[in-house]
Amino acid sequence: MPKPPNYNVQAQVVDVRKDIPKSADAFLVDTNVWLWMSYTKASPSSYQAQHYPAYLRQVRRQGGKLHWCGLSLAELGH
Repeated sequence: MPKPPNYNVQAQVVDVRKDIPKSADAFLVDTNVWLWMSYTKASPSSYQAQHYPAYLRQVRRQGGKLHWCGLSLAELGH
């Protein structure tokens, strides 16, 4: 059996209310965030629905990268 890959993950928690994204930033976006950005009935009073979409738009304007996983899209569609 082949040995599984050993990924070197370097990540940190970011407070989207205070952080200023840079062009070199890259984010793996969780399914819930895609939901808050795309589902029109998401509660605008929730913290996530208020802050995450604006922050991710700012990331894109700065040239940062947003990554997703195919499983996230399946989960979102379900």
